[in-house]
This record gives sequence, C-alpha cells and structure tokens, in this order.
Amino acid sequence: MAHAEPPAPGSLLPLIGCTIARASELPQASVLATSFLKFHPGSKFAILLLDGSHEQITLANVKLFRLGDLGLEKADEWRLPMLYSADDLASILKPALLLALLKSGAAVV
Repeated sequence: MAHAEPPAPGSLLPLIGCTIARASELPQASVLATSFLKFHPGSKFAILLLDGSHEQITLANVKLFRLGDLGLEKADEWRLPMLYSADDLASILKPALLLALLKSGAAVV
C-alpha cells in the first residue's frame, strides 16, 4: 500500500480551533487551547465565554470571545442567557461562533 506524502510546510490552510465555556471552566478551556496549539503549530484558538464578562486569558494565539462579539442582536446578548441553561446556550451559539470565526478570516474551523 502506497503512503501519501505529507503536505509541504506552508501549504495548509490556516486552522483555528474553538470551544465554548463558562467562566468556571476557563482553566480547562485554557488547557485545551494549549494542547491544541502544541499539536497544531501555527494555528489559533478561540474560546467563547458564556458568562464572566471580566474574565481574562493571556495565552499566545488564543482569542477570548464574548456574546457581544458574535454579532447577535443586542437584546439576544441578555435574553438568551436568561432563557437557556449553559449547556443549551452553548448548543445554540455554536453556529454563531463558527460564523464569527469564518468572518474573522479563519479558513478552517
């Protein structure tokens, strides 16, 4: 069986990984981001934080998104967290996060 040659360096499309987390899960999300970036050099990572508007993260190539960064209607930024549990909110916001990442220039999410 013939083996395919690996792609040439620099020929891969820019890759961005992402996750959605609550403020209390930010340490786990940071570990995930660090691990992802270790095994995907040259890529980036995004974390959508569902709550904790004052939380910060300082990791290279990691961007912290909040609900206001997703292009939702202003009312939805406040209404959705009141209507849905964190797990349901993460499911509802997944398409909006992916779209925001694509609009920000990510070629592969």
